[in-house]
Amino acid sequence: MESGDHAFNDAGSIEPSVGPDWGAIESGVSGTGAEREEFEQIAGSVQTIRAVQAILRFIFQGGIDDQEGIKNRAVVQAWLILPEYEVLSLTDLARIFHCSKQNISKSVELSKRRFPALRNRHMR
Repeated sequence: MESGDHAFNDAGSIEPSVGPDWGAIESGVSGTGAEREEFEQIAGSVQTIRAVQAILRFIFQGGIDDQEGIKNRAVVQAWLILPEYEVLSLTDLARIFHCSKQNISKSVELSKRRFPALRNRHMR
């Protein structure tokens, strides 16, 4: 288990977790041609998978009972990553997703501290 690998148990508490066995997953993939190529593009980069895991851990950091926080952090990550949301201002994001602009701004600041390289054109 790598340092920092934790998950929420059924009671909502954080506990150590073990990541997937990537070798077993890759060896269990069947298919040829396009299916195999698609799998290699998606699962071939452990670094990419770990980046997605880090973003999801950030989104779900407050546990399953923090629905508003999950929503705010997910909206901000979509705004930072997806080009179709990048054109929106924070005010637009808050209005469209029925969030408080103050909470969205707080999630942006948390994201900037956690992922300093993850920026869009609204951030300097």
